[in-house]
Amino acid sequence: MRNMIYVLISRKDFDKRIYISKFVSDKGFMPVYQTMLVDFHLDKEKLLDDKIILRCSEMWVFGKADEKMKEEISVARRLGKPVKHFDITNVHANVYDIEERK
Repeated sequence: MRNMIYVLISRKDFDKRIYISKFVSDKGFMPVYQTMLVDFHLDKEKLLDDKIILRCSEMWVFGKADEKMKEEISVARRLGKPVKHFDITNVHANVYDIEERK
């Protein structure tokens, strides 16, 4: 079974999810989006966030983090999960690991 990656993208960038999913899959991981899993359980969203993050091996953040994303990043760090950030400015051509590009 492939390792699962908890994928974070802002609502304004949600239309880029197909490119991001391909990027994560091409790296050998399975992308997991909280927004695709809890639409029918919004009253339990916070509880599910923690459980989903716990099951994933890492959290990958695509684009600029909004306030909701920052909360989820804090949960991942509290749970000891690695958090990586990616630049999706030109997602249609490339997705870049911010650390690797420096």
